[in-house]
Amino acid sequence: MMSRKPVSNLMTPEDQTVGSSGGPNLDLSQVCGEQALKAAPPIERILQAVKPTDVQRTALDALNDATKKAADFLEANCPVDQPLTPPARIAAMEKRLNAMMEAIKIVQPALQSFYGSLTDEQKARFNQLGAAQG
Repeated sequence: MMSRKPVSNLMTPEDQTVGSSGGPNLDLSQVCGEQALKAAPPIERILQAVKPTDVQRTALDALNDATKKAADFLEANCPVDQPLTPPARIAAMEKRLNAMMEAIKIVQPALQSFYGSLTDEQKARFNQLGAAQG
């Protein structure tokens, strides 16, 4: 049985790290902005792996543009301050999660369009890109 970190630990200022797997050190009050910006799609790797057609390249360019817009949105809307009280940390967590949801809404249609344009073979290669990073 997997042990869970008590919820109270998620609200302590000392616990502000994110594990490489997003595992036990995940503090939802801190994940946003900078962490999310690192998730930009590796366009060159996608180009090499998928070898998109011209139509697919247009969809990939749209995905890249959407990712940049989402990153800009997160940078502008994720609080960077370190709240001291539990209620303030919860409020900051809510604001960050809302910002992350909006960023997802920006990227998701472009990702679905690009992914939907791929052949099964291209999808398999594209899926391996994410597995190779983990």
